Amino acid sequence: MLKSRKEADMAQQESSGNPLRDAPCFQSLLGFFFNKGVRGGPKIFLNLAAVLFALLLVIKLMPQRLSDSALNSIPHDLWAGEAEQTWQTDDSEDGSIPGGLRIVVFGENDIGTPVGQDEEVEGSKSWTEALCGQLECSKHISMAPSPDSPAWSVSSKVLYAHGVESVLNETAERSSPGMDYSYLSTHYAPKWQTLDLKDQVDRFLAMPKPRHAPKETLWVFNFGFWDVWSLSALPIPAGKAAADAMTRDIFEQIERLYEASTDFRSIAWSDINYIPAPPEPETSPEAGNEEPPAEGPTEKRDEESAENRPEAETNAEDRTEYFRLLIPRITDPSLLPGWRDLRAQLPKVHSKAEQMRNSAELTEHWNDRIVDRLVEWVRKENRKGGEEENKESKRDDTDAAAAPSSPLADAPATQTMSQGKKVDKNPPQSRPSPVRDGFAYNMANYVLDAMVDRQLRNARLRDGTGRGDGSVDEGFRDVTNSCVERVDTALVAISVQSGVRLEIPNEEIGGDVQVPSAKAPKSQDQQREKQAGTRVSKRDKKKDEGDKKKSQAEDAVGLAATAADTVKVCQIPSDYLFYTPFALSQKAIGEIAVQTADMIRNNETIRAKLQAQIDKINGS
Repeated sequence: MLKSRKEADMAQQESSGNPLRDAPCFQSLLGFFFNKGVRGGPKIFLNLAAVLFALLLVIKLMPQRLSDSALNSIPHDLWAGEAEQTWQTDDSEDGSIPGGLRIVVFGENDIGTPVGQDEEVEGSKSWTEALCGQLECSKHISMAPSPDSPAWSVSSKVLYAHGVESVLNETAERSSPGMDYSYLSTHYAPKWQTLDLKDQVDRFLAMPKPRHAPKETLWVFNFGFWDVWSLSALPIPAGKAAADAMTRDIFEQIERLYEASTDFRSIAWSDINYIPAPPEPETSPEAGNEEPPAEGPTEKRDEESAENRPEAETNAEDRTEYFRLLIPRITDPSLLPGWRDLRAQLPKVHSKAEQMRNSAELTEHWNDRIVDRLVEWVRKENRKGGEEENKESKRDDTDAAAAPSSPLADAPATQTMSQGKKVDKNPPQSRPSPVRDGFAYNMANYVLDAMVDRQLRNARLRDGTGRGDGSVDEGFRDVTNSCVERVDTALVAISVQSGVRLEIPNEEIGGDVQVPSAKAPKSQDQQREKQAGTRVSKRDKKKDEGDKKKSQAEDAVGLAATAADTVKVCQIPSDYLFYTPFALSQKAIGEIAVQTADMIRNNETIRAKLQAQIDKINGS
């Protein structure tokens, strides 16, 4: 029976679509392997296994770069093992360095933190980053909010909110203007989106432990500036009560970190037993051919090493681990240009003058409470090694690689130990808790000294401490205004010698003297009224030539203020104490870091000062 035309076409398409199957050579090859497999039986599988094993063996014996190329850069862990692959991955992703000094910062964007990338000069550093460079630390970790964050942060959002709520509840039913604190909910409401100290500590403790722990850690707690800024809007009793609670909470969070530092599984752990191995001496080819010395000198060296061994072990047993804090005293926020220019305008009964008084009193109260609680925390008794909780696993061994030495290890209170090995063979759980200690750097004194020095220079005076005298380059030409400011809202200071013009052409005002100006008019009509009033005042009072120069300066500033709402940047930032209304210049930040590093190197700790007082009392 003949096939239909449709079936014939389909058969033709199938035959034309598989030319390889129809090829004679392909059919012969399939037949050859099929016959070999049927005749050989299981022997064919043994041959294939032998070929595969030989191939893998050849690739393993080849150099790494050739084997990777042969395998098309596909990693093979058949011989490496799972542990080795994990170790390589941890090293590549971790980047930690064994030993050295680690600086961990908790805090807020204070006056020592530069602004964001949009307004700050290139290469800017915070004062803790500059301190890390001074001490040659191996790691700097900052848990503070980003400088670009839209809102300021306080040490405890919950406690601050409780203080604001208590004031609003107490004054809600009082009708007198002095008791109206309704503006708190608008201008000084809690910023719940920011990170307070508890949030920062939680995030830090949740981080994985680095593969290589540092030898020492310096813990920096930089809170208080924005706390006082916010609490100044409250009545003084309520502000002090909130400050007491917030400073107490700071040391409760510090205690959390202290407990975590005793757990070798935590990121807060520091490996005090790490000792960098000394570098191996380079041997010349000639030295290798020399004959070994006689037995006499060898026995002598053995005796000397035996004599030195007990001393090294004794020093290792006497080693003391410290948990050191660094808490700077805060600066009065009312001294900054941001207080004058950017503080919210409130009813007259709650003016800036009233809040300025609150700020000064709260700043002193905050600093006193911080220092008192720091002394109290240092005096706390440490738990003994037997009282600590048992640890389940042992501490990871660290590599014997060279690492930067810690400046804190050079302090007189720190003991020395032998090099090249770990001499503390006790398990981690048997070691005593770290000794509490801390530094209290007075950052406020630096700012006040710079301001007083400039004011004495302007008055051509000097005091007994040397302020107002010396080279001009050592101080700042302007301590009132910031280098970066908005022309229409900020007071303007013009220093001809520093080359600052703020786009005011052909105006030379004074010498090295600051020229404050009034606020810019809000509209052109107000500006015309001000200029007309100035002309009438000049005609009626008939000012002399000195008053004329002063009016010219005011007119020049008025011309600059007519510019649209723009930001002006000075030409020489180092002439200014403040770079922005709330941040110091890089020159000031660098000097603060130098002073702090000197205090740490000299071991000017709270414990050392307490011991000096005890020695003085016993000596007298």
